[in-house]
Amino acid sequence: MYVFPWINLWYKKMDDAERVNIHLNSRYDVLARHRGTGDLSSFFSNPRQYRCKPSEEDYRRGFIDRFFVRKNTSPNYPICEIDNAQFQIIRKNPFYVSAVISWKLTGVIETREDQDGEILGVSDYNKLSTLRGDTFIPGIENFLQNPLEFYKEI
Repeated sequence: MYVFPWINLWYKKMDDAERVNIHLNSRYDVLARHRGTGDLSSFFSNPRQYRCKPSEEDYRRGFIDRFFVRKNTSPNYPICEIDNAQFQIIRKNPFYVSAVISWKLTGVIETREDQDGEILGVSDYNKLSTLRGDTFIPGIENFLQNPLEFYKEI
């Protein structure tokens, strides 16, 4: 007799034919669903870290898009910033979560009032973008700690 009756629900004697690895089976199921649907190269792509370098054209526009991915299998897996070309491939891979963050490069640093309303500063804009990205990749706000990264006064 079990002290806790629910333990009996957890434990069940199985022979070797019944033993399964749920983690590997879920990965196989994903691959099986995509079999014959086209290019499987995204499943075998590993992201390569990319250090964003805004160009003069980016500074004239005032914004850039930054691309981030992390393996979906572990929340402790490191977040990786990648370029757009890698992002277009890896975002199709169900084993990765991805986010695009719009990053403000120029303008006023702090939010202030104007006769037309509130002007969102670079610091606050980038903090808000990071929080939006955090809904897709939890922990990205810890990865992007400097909201004035790449800021340039024009």
